[in-house]
Amino acid sequence: MAVRSGPERSPTTSIGHVLLAGAIGLLLALLLNARAVVHAGAGMTQGPLRAATLVIGRTALQAARTSHLTWPRDQLDAVLGRQAPPLVPPLLAGAGGPSPGTTPAPCVTPTAAALAALIAAPEAPPTATIGSRRCACPMATATTVVRRQGASAPPPATSRPSAGHASSAPAVPSTAPPRPTPAPRPAPATATNQPQRPVAAMPPRQVTAAAPLRLLVTGDSLTGYLGPELVDEAAAAGPVHGVVATHDGAGLTSPAYVDWSVVARQQVARDHPDAVVVLLGGNDFQNMTLPGGQFFLAGSSAWTQEYQRRASVCMQIWAQGGKARVYWLSMPPARNRQWALDDAQINIAVQRAAAQAPGVTYLNVLGPITDHGRYADFVQNAAGQTVLIREQDGVHLNIAGSTIVAQEVLPVIERDWRLLPATAKVGPRP
Repeated sequence: MAVRSGPERSPTTSIGHVLLAGAIGLLLALLLNARAVVHAGAGMTQGPLRAATLVIGRTALQAARTSHLTWPRDQLDAVLGRQAPPLVPPLLAGAGGPSPGTTPAPCVTPTAAALAALIAAPEAPPTATIGSRRCACPMATATTVVRRQGASAPPPATSRPSAGHASSAPAVPSTAPPRPTPAPRPAPATATNQPQRPVAAMPPRQVTAAAPLRLLVTGDSLTGYLGPELVDEAAAAGPVHGVVATHDGAGLTSPAYVDWSVVARQQVARDHPDAVVVLLGGNDFQNMTLPGGQFFLAGSSAWTQEYQRRASVCMQIWAQGGKARVYWLSMPPARNRQWALDDAQINIAVQRAAAQAPGVTYLNVLGPITDHGRYADFVQNAAGQTVLIREQDGVHLNIAGSTIVAQEVLPVIERDWRLLPATAKVGPRP
C-alpha cells in the first residue's frame, strides 16, 4: 500500500540570518556609495549630523579604496571622461591666509544701523545702485534652462545654516616691544587660484541678430526665479541667447560640495558667455577651513578676506581676461536679524573683490526690495502696488520679488551692451 506523504514544508531561515544579510547589504551599499555620502555630508549644515556623516563617509571611502571596490566606478568614469575629484578642491589650491597657529583678529558684528548705512552708502566702485527708488540643502544639482529669443542662430558651442560668530572685545594695549614684521612668503608655484593681476576690460562687442548677446545667469537657489525672468526680459529687449544654471545649496564656503571655480570654468567652456549675472551666498555664512589647517570663524575679518579671495577667483574666471562682463548682485537681507548681518558681511567681501576685478560690477539691487535696507515681506512695485516679494522661509525672493530685481538689472545690461530689438535695423555705433 502506498504511503501518502504529508504537505511539503516551506523553507525557513532564522531571523539572525535575515538581519546578517541585511547588514551585509547595507555595508556594501555604503562602501559602493561612499563618495556620494561624503559629498552629501560636505553640503550639510555644520553640526553633529554633518560631522558624523563625513566621518562615516570618509571611513567607508577609505575602506572601499583599500578593497578596490571603487575600481568599477573609476573605470566607468574614465570611459565617460570624468575625472575623480581631487583631494584638495581647486578653489583652495594655493589659498593664502593666516599662518597656522595664528589667531585672526575678530570682526565687530555690524549693528542694524550699520547694515542700513552699508546698504545705503556702498564702499567703493565699481558699484551700481540701480533705480531711482530708495537704495538699499539638497544635493547640488545643476539645472540649466536655455531660452533663445530674438536670435537667428545659436552661438558657438539654497535651509540656511547657523554658524558661530566671533564676539567683539575691546582691544588691550600691549606693553611689549613690537615684533618685526616677517617678510611675506612667496606664493607656491601651484597657487593657481590666487587672484591674478587685474587685466584691463575690453570694450563690449556689438550685439546683433546674427551675433546675439550670450547671457548666463548663475548662482544658488536664489536664482531659481530670477534667472528665467531676467533671460526673458533681456530677450524681449534685444537679441539674447540666455542660459540659466542654478546649483541649489552650493556656495563659496563649501568647495568640497560644489567648487564654483570648477563650475565657472565649465560654464565658460560650454556657454562662452559675454555677460554673467551672479547671485550667490544663501548658504555661505559658515566657518571655513583651508587644507593647511587654517580656520576662519564666521564673522571674523579673516573670514571676510578669505571669502573675498574666493569670490575674486570666480569673478576672474567668468570675466575671461576682461572679454566678458560680470554683474554680481548683492545678497538680499534675510528676515532673521543675524542672517541679515551675515548677508552684509558677504556683500562687503563681494564688493571689495569686484572693485579689484576689471569687467566686474557689484550691483546693489536692495533698494526696491527692502525697507530702507531692512528686510520687508511687502514692497511697492514700479506701478505703486503693494506686493509680496518673499517666500515663507524669509530668505528667498518669490516670483514678484525676482521680477523686480530683473527689472533693475536689465537697464545695466541694456546700457553696457546697447541692446536693440531683433527686428530693429542695426547700424554702426556712434
